[in-house]
Amino acid sequence: MATVQMNRKVHAARGPGAAAGTWPRRLAGLVLISLVAALVWFWQPLSAAARADAAYAARIVCSCRYIAERSVSDCRKDLQESRFPVILSDNEESRRVNASLLPLSSQSATFRTGSGCILEPAGR
Repeated sequence: MATVQMNRKVHAARGPGAAAGTWPRRLAGLVLISLVAALVWFWQPLSAAARADAAYAARIVCSCRYIAERSVSDCRKDLQESRFPVILSDNEESRRVNASLLPLSSQSATFRTGSGCILEPAGR
C-alpha cells in the first residue's frame, strides 16, 4: 500500500505529461543502437566489397593511364558504377595509381614495363 502511494506521489510530482516525454528519447536510443548493430553486422561484407572496388579501379585506371596513355579524368569514364565513391590519385614519377574508398579501403597499382599494371600488396 505504501509503495502504491509512493508511486502516485512521484508521478504527481513529475506532472501528467512527464511520462509522455520519455518515449521519443527511448525511440531515438533504440534507433541509434540498431544503426550501430547494423554497421557492426555488415562491416565485413562492406569492407570486402570496398577492397574489390578499389582494386578494380586502381588496375583499370593504371592500365588506361600508362598503357593507353590517357588522362586520369578520361580514364574515370571507363570505371563501372561503384557502390562507393572512388578517389583516384596518380603518381607519374613512380607510375602508380591509387584508388581510395574512404574510410573502407585503398589499393594501388603500379605499371611495370613488360608486366603491365600490377596490384600492390595490401598495406603498401
